[in-house]
Amino acid sequence: MLIPPTAGMSAFDSFTEVCSSETAPLLQHDHERFANVVNAPDSVGFCSWLHSFINRLLGIFGEKLSPGQLNQCLDSIFSEDKGWRKNGSFNLGGVDQTIFRVKELAGINYIICATTHDLPESDSIAAHMAGGRSLLQTFTALAEEYPQDTTKALIPVAQSNAYGPFGPRGHFTLLEVDVDNGIIKNAVLHDSKGGLVDLFYEGAGRLTELLRKASLVGDDFSVTVEHRGEQSLLNGNDCGRFAAYYAAQITAEGDLDCANKKGAAAFFAQHF
Repeated sequence: MLIPPTAGMSAFDSFTEVCSSETAPLLQHDHERFANVVNAPDSVGFCSWLHSFINRLLGIFGEKLSPGQLNQCLDSIFSEDKGWRKNGSFNLGGVDQTIFRVKELAGINYIICATTHDLPESDSIAAHMAGGRSLLQTFTALAEEYPQDTTKALIPVAQSNAYGPFGPRGHFTLLEVDVDNGIIKNAVLHDSKGGLVDLFYEGAGRLTELLRKASLVGDDFSVTVEHRGEQSLLNGNDCGRFAAYYAAQITAEGDLDCANKKGAAAFFAQHF
């Protein structure tokens, strides 16, 4: 699925990183970089121009994706013509959504899962708004479909618990899980933001608690977290795109050692 870019601009052009230092002066090339936007509010409408300009300043690529939108984008990125096989579906808001996309690589079943929330319940309005599928539902389905396989499950997790007085956090991360013969061996949460916000939210701790309560892991097992920092603190829109980018990088390279902002920008322009 391609997300339309802002009117009058290409999607890649709207993703521009600038220095976040408040003391660093703007150089000549900085003025030239923004001249076409600053000088053209009348051609695109003032509100649209202002929205685009703010996005460029903050390094924001596009509008925030819903869980359903992200899951449909995953269908396009990990498509059948690229060797991926769909397995299972569920209905969300009248739209059929794919549960798993599967491809065997080097003897391992890579599984791109539907978006999953980190709420303890699965039947509340909040759970439905967060994509409708709980962590327990995802792992139960994995165990039923691949009980004796070596699998690497890549699960976009919508962090949906209340974040203090600010309501649900509303942030996507990617959970990478290694499973062997139905036993969870390792789980890493890849967070595109730095660790400041998660210091209070404790996303990996919440997932660990859910897995332990469901007896999917022992008390000595913990989900670890990697705070990557490729998504800026003030960019609240692109977390779903980063989760998809990380999944693509892991399936292509085996890890995220080569993942970076420049690669993410090119990926966004190609797929969103």
